[in-house]
Amino acid sequence: MVMNKRYFALLTCMALLLSTLSGCGLIDRLTGKDKTETSVAGSTVISVDESVEDGADTQESDENDTKDQQGETEEESASEPDYDSFYLPVMQNVCDYLLNPDLDYGLYEGVSGLFEVAIYSEAPLDEIYCKYEDINDDGIKELLVVDSGDAEYMVKQMIYSLFTISDGEVVNLLEGWPRNAYYYAGDGKFTTTQSGGAAYSGFGEFSFAPISNEIIWDDFYFSDLDDDLNSIFFHNKSGSWEINESEPYNAEDEEFWALYDTYSEKATEIDDLVSLSTYIKEGKLSMPIQITMLQGPEIPDDDFINCVLSDSDDPAVVALYTNEKIDDFQILGLSLASVNDDGEVFFNTDLIYCFDNFDPDHPILVSFTMMGDLADYGFSYDDGETTKIYAIMESGYDGSFYMERVNVERH
Repeated sequence: MVMNKRYFALLTCMALLLSTLSGCGLIDRLTGKDKTETSVAGSTVISVDESVEDGADTQESDENDTKDQQGETEEESASEPDYDSFYLPVMQNVCDYLLNPDLDYGLYEGVSGLFEVAIYSEAPLDEIYCKYEDINDDGIKELLVVDSGDAEYMVKQMIYSLFTISDGEVVNLLEGWPRNAYYYAGDGKFTTTQSGGAAYSGFGEFSFAPISNEIIWDDFYFSDLDDDLNSIFFHNKSGSWEINESEPYNAEDEEFWALYDTYSEKATEIDDLVSLSTYIKEGKLSMPIQITMLQGPEIPDDDFINCVLSDSDDPAVVALYTNEKIDDFQILGLSLASVNDDGEVFFNTDLIYCFDNFDPDHPILVSFTMMGDLADYGFSYDDGETTKIYAIMESGYDGSFYMERVNVERH
């Protein structure tokens, strides 16, 4: 079909007019789709006076965006470790160690620096705090175990332990104590002050590499003695105490110790800490069983359960106390079973007495005779997690008695 020239010209003019109106935004105004875009703080804000059809499109788009955000949140949540399942058992160990500090260090990796707190504090669970915090921006939160800094023997928020999660396992990164102290300095940085005696002190600053958790030292300084017993100083970026791995740091004594103070003052307060006693009150941790042994003039005039283990005119006497009720507390006879290649001693056990009413109101008074250097008697109880066995040991220094956890021969 051949188009008439007049119709062709008319259609061409109409097309040009529609194109002009659309370019000016008039078509949108005429159809009720007036959109004005403005930028606020780098974001695009759209004010829309829309038709029903366009509103439906926008609603569908918003729903898709919401689903995408929910999917991202669920994915992030799925990849987030269950920190409590990893760290609460560690914190339970800390509680146990604080109330039973004579336990074998090997059973409580990373917490032996708490020994002084356990010995001197009357309420250690109130004075030790914990927090989950990602200290190296790798997406994994670490567990910080720090003190309140309130007691005389404490240094402000010293880090006693730092744990992380690696390959599905809890790993200890730091273990501190007053002469090997670590502090958080903010922004992923840590400072340390260390002492090996009056002539040997060190200090420095470091951080942890993401993922690998390798320590990255910014600086480490330490002191030593020359042949004339004069103080000499060294510096490196490896944290080493070896002189041959360091360079001399030429400074006067006053300058070195002023720098030491500078690093000590970098310690910053850690916010949002929670005490171990709070975790116990919330039911996330359980109160550990604490057995206390008194002897001689320390024993008060209490209503005891008497337990006589040997017939002697002058028996040794100790009093056993518990902070929690124990349903199956056993007094044991001990005998040497074996000694392994590492020098670990293993005992055989014989049940002598079993008590089902050992509680804070009914302490046990034990009378016995020590026949030699090795323990002849001990006790055991189940704390809900494991059976713990202790020997009643005699000190070779002053003849006093103490408790020591022992290994038992398994048949």
